[in-house]
Amino acid sequence: MPRRLELKPSEVIRHSINRVFIANRGEVAVRAAKTLAKRGIQAVIPYSDLASERESLTTRMADKHQGDGWNLAHLEGVSADQTYCNPQAILNAAKVNGCDSIFLGYGFLAENADFVEMCEGENITVLAPSSEAMRITGDKARARELARKLKIPVLDGSPLRESLDELTKDVTQLGYPVMVKDPDQGGGQGNVVAHNP
Repeated sequence: MPRRLELKPSEVIRHSINRVFIANRGEVAVRAAKTLAKRGIQAVIPYSDLASERESLTTRMADKHQGDGWNLAHLEGVSADQTYCNPQAILNAAKVNGCDSIFLGYGFLAENADFVEMCEGENITVLAPSSEAMRITGDKARARELARKLKIPVLDGSPLRESLDELTKDVTQLGYPVMVKDPDQGGGQGNVVAHNP
């Protein structure tokens, strides 16, 4: 049975959450804003210069619910790289809109440890794992090593290998089929199934 980690409240949230910048769009933003409203927490929902986004259901709902603590924030640009994937643009928008926290959702900056570290440096709480936790779990080899140390079951596998010869020896011991994983890829990317040598 895996060991359960107990966290003190001070390790979970360092301050109360009053105003959250939702660094996402569409259904993710709407669900997050609805959840925050139920808890009496203000939500700031960004939108880009894309016409489809300015007129989206999300921005229309935010307009309609401004009395319920929903607010809109403009992100300048049309591409994801200019807006939702731009750490400095998201951080600036959160600060300009008086947010003490940022919700990432998934995609965009959700697994960006550097962005989380930027926010930590500005005393803005990111409703996500810490930058350190993201770095450890984002590195698949380190994550497996940590899981083993914590006695969390992991599938049989090999350590990170630098050469095909080393990998071939490991695969021979494990047996086919095997999944070969690029440790630098996430979200199911970089997986290749090998059924034979």
